[in-house]
Amino acid sequence: MKKFNFHNFSKQCFTTNVKYIRSSPNLLINICNQNDNIIIERLGKYHRIQTPGIFFAIPFLDKLRYVIDTRELTIPIEPQHSITQDNVTLSIAGVVFIKFIDPYKTAYGVSDPIYAVSQFAQSAMRSIVGKHSLDEIFHKRDKLNEYIIESLKEGIENWGIKVLRYEITEIQVSNEIKDAMGRQASAERKRREDVLHAEALKRSQILESEGLKQKLINESEGRKIQVENEAEAAANSMRIRADAMKYEIVKHAEAKAESLQIIGDKLSTEQGQKAAQLQIANNYIGEFGKVIEKAKSVIIPSDINDVAGIITKAMSIANLMTQNK
Repeated sequence: MKKFNFHNFSKQCFTTNVKYIRSSPNLLINICNQNDNIIIERLGKYHRIQTPGIFFAIPFLDKLRYVIDTRELTIPIEPQHSITQDNVTLSIAGVVFIKFIDPYKTAYGVSDPIYAVSQFAQSAMRSIVGKHSLDEIFHKRDKLNEYIIESLKEGIENWGIKVLRYEITEIQVSNEIKDAMGRQASAERKRREDVLHAEALKRSQILESEGLKQKLINESEGRKIQVENEAEAAANSMRIRADAMKYEIVKHAEAKAESLQIIGDKLSTEQGQKAAQLQIANNYIGEFGKVIEKAKSVIIPSDINDVAGIITKAMSIANLMTQNK
């Protein structure tokens, strides 16, 4: 297969049957197509630019020197061998999109505009490749494209050509570099896997420690609440017992007071005093009998037979208590 020659391709642009820039025969009555501008020369000198439509040109005097296509054009850039900043040799190809906006400058500003644009794009592409590493070239294509576009704009402005876009279409490296890139990619994937595993382990440990911490906090809170509840229950129990004891003492005192009140009321009557004397006598005799029953030897007071005197003394004490109440 015959290799495509870009230089020959650009040279053919000034011959007939070429798409971008071509000449055309003068038929006196001529037609300029919608997408074309025609450069007309009279006696070998620039005469005028013919826009789309029908026009007349004098044969032998006027020559339709250049028919320039004003549509957007696509110029392929053949692969170029370049050396990156990290000394890697690669082959890089692209495509540039241009448009002829000034037919006069395009026809007379440069002898071979298509070839000139192609060479300029190749030079700019090699220049930008030398300023970046291989990784940057693979990951920053947009910035490389912008740099090449800016370089082309500055270089071909005087040629009546407008650069619309530039795209890097293909980047080729040697097999050794491909193998190295494959190993690097594998190492990067392994590194990412290790990082993810480490991050997962770290996260797991953090969650475990946070769970243990929360567990201890919950247990501590539970013990605190339990102690508080037990203390509150004990306090309530003590309050209840104290209230019960207080109630018992009060009721006992009230009952005793009431009984004393009743006794006092009864002692104020004659029958009550007789009953009291009888009760005192019975108690005296009964208690004295218990003493004699339990004791081995008993000393009997001299006034033991004076029961009436003892009753009188007891009644005097009872009357005194009644009066004090």
